[in-house]
Amino acid sequence: KASAGSLVKIGNKYYDNLLDAINAVTPNDTITLIEDVSLKETLEINKVVNINLNGNNITAPERVFLVENGTLNLTGKGTIKETNPNYGAVMIKGSTDPNSKDYSVVNVGENVNLEGWSGIFITHNDNKSYGVNVNFKGKINAVNDTSGGTGAGIYVNGKIKDNNNSPVVTIQDGAKITSTGNGLYIAGYSTFNINEANIEGSE
Repeated sequence: KASAGSLVKIGNKYYDNLLDAINAVTPNDTITLIEDVSLKETLEINKVVNINLNGNNITAPERVFLVENGTLNLTGKGTIKETNPNYGAVMIKGSTDPNSKDYSVVNVGENVNLEGWSGIFITHNDNKSYGVNVNFKGKINAVNDTSGGTGAGIYVNGKIKDNNNSPVVTIQDGAKITSTGNGLYIAGYSTFNINEANIEGSE
């Protein structure tokens, strides 16, 4: 039953915080927001988590989500936002095992907005990032960080140096990326499949 403090639900079960819902969720469930969620720290995703923003927003000071050895599916209308931009709305870390498949997966639906220093930040794990797969159809607004450094719509860390099983990013038709800096900053090995998307940077 919903209470005055309920923020999210899974089916007919209500939760007062998103972390409790993530801990309880199974791969076949969807967490649906019923209010905006304001986090004090990054939420780590290490399982299959489906979130329907349902017209609401999720904010955190920096790195709203860190996906490592998990799958994050974001649907519905709403925004994932860093309030003190520093890394990105969604950070992704791959595996150190070169044979890992779909180790860290992020799927972003068409009505989802990501806002932060980057929308998606793909980082390394001991200079490796195997088994990363991103499918992006939403919108990114990459803004200056707290020191004034210009943003990067999608960022791939330059320490990812193995081309074998490197991160794969697919930007779908209709996706839109705007940035105060680079629309895409691809320093590390990765494969980008870019369809009819709109990508605008200032650098």
